[in-house]
Amino acid sequence: MDCGICTIAMLTGLPYEKILADVPQYKETSDFDWMRYVISLGFQVDQVNQNDPPVGPNLYCGVITERDGKTFAHALAVDESGRIFDPSINAPEPGKFTLRECVEYGTFRIRYCFAVRDRRLM
Repeated sequence: MDCGICTIAMLTGLPYEKILADVPQYKETSDFDWMRYVISLGFQVDQVNQNDPPVGPNLYCGVITERDGKTFAHALAVDESGRIFDPSINAPEPGKFTLRECVEYGTFRIRYCFAVRDRRLM
């Protein structure tokens, strides 16, 4: 349930506890709400084409996954080479698979992807 907090922490370098304090209603927070929060922190956010699993800058990706016959919304971070960093406790080791591999295999269906860049590094 807190995958959004974990993903934002991975992408921004902020502590989990700070993000939780800033967004206590995280269970009702949409992907777009998360991006508004990241922008408020001074990061640049650009939506990218989710139809072709993207690579490039660090990404926040909102995905759909199925488990036990149920569909779930989930968030994960993707690094510059397209490798997934999934905060789920059931996920494989960080960076083991690419987003493209997981989409092609059917593990995830991408809803939205956003490039997240620290403006101080641009």
